[in-house]
Amino acid sequence: MVSMMSCGGIAFAQQCKVAVVNTQEAIAGSSEGKALSRKFDARVGEWKAKIDVLQAEFSTAQRKLTVQNGNPNQADIVELKRAVLQMKDELVVTTSAAQKDIARYRELLLAPIEKSATEIAKAVAAERGINSVMDSSSPTVSFPINGDATNCDITAEVTKRMNSIRSIAALVK
Repeated sequence: MVSMMSCGGIAFAQQCKVAVVNTQEAIAGSSEGKALSRKFDARVGEWKAKIDVLQAEFSTAQRKLTVQNGNPNQADIVELKRAVLQMKDELVVTTSAAQKDIARYRELLLAPIEKSATEIAKAVAAERGINSVMDSSSPTVSFPINGDATNCDITAEVTKRMNSIRSIAALVK
């Protein structure tokens, strides 16, 4: 059995000059990634609820302004226009804050698991006699397909090991 494994690693290395891993897929498919996704979704949901309330208030104020446009009392119309502009500004500021917070929160959640996925991918590649690992989920990376790309893809193995590590960590706690 041991000799078959070492031969399998050699055959893998001969076919593949570069191991390919879809880090995003490995993370999303891992138990830890799924747990973090729920936390992330909850944070997004909080912001969405705030923005939905502001959007509803803004829409209501706009409709009220439209109805009041026939009102001869210009002071009322000026006040409504001021309120609508203030709500619009608040909506823009809140949306921008939400985008920044969500991006920071995502980075905070994912940085440790991304590091783990990268380390595991390097270990899997090294075990198979490959020196290079390329992340196929990175939009800025293009890589040559060497050999059979399907056989060079180590994503499933990385996900499996990430889940194994999480299971072991849960037992230790």
